[in-house]
Amino acid sequence: HERWDDYVFLRLEDHLVRCVAAGAMNESEARDSHAHFDAMREALRAQRPALLHGDPGSHNVIVDAEGIRAVIDWEDALLGDALFDLASLATFHPERRHDAIFAGYGIALEADADARRRFWLYFLRIALAKTVHRLRFGTADRPGRPPASGRIQLALGRLAEGA
Repeated sequence: HERWDDYVFLRLEDHLVRCVAAGAMNESEARDSHAHFDAMREALRAQRPALLHGDPGSHNVIVDAEGIRAVIDWEDALLGDALFDLASLATFHPERRHDAIFAGYGIALEADADARRRFWLYFLRIALAKTVHRLRFGTADRPGRPPASGRIQLALGRLAEGA
């Protein structure tokens, strides 16, 4: 994509419609989501591009007692806002682990309101895409655990708080 914001907005409408149809969010949440993305479009466009892994989960990191030895599976690599990879990684973990993830990246989001808003917007975007992916492949939520689509409401809540 020519611009970072074009990538972030790619299939956004479709993902919102599919998430509403599946009951992962309601119409009001979909409208709120769209409004958050529209409000942040210029801020996204202004981000200096960095090399992103695109799928930075623990399943793509080889570690030993010495630390990280390799990061594998670069097929989803792209250029964009570095916070996108951080948000992607955070979607694999409950919120109680986020501070440790931020510390590991050397990022203090509490000190930067714009970065915090972008983080939660990216978290929302990734949660929407992951929910559509789970629906497409029929991946069921684990019994006794919160629904995976709850990441959508988590991000919307943080964005409503002003992130």
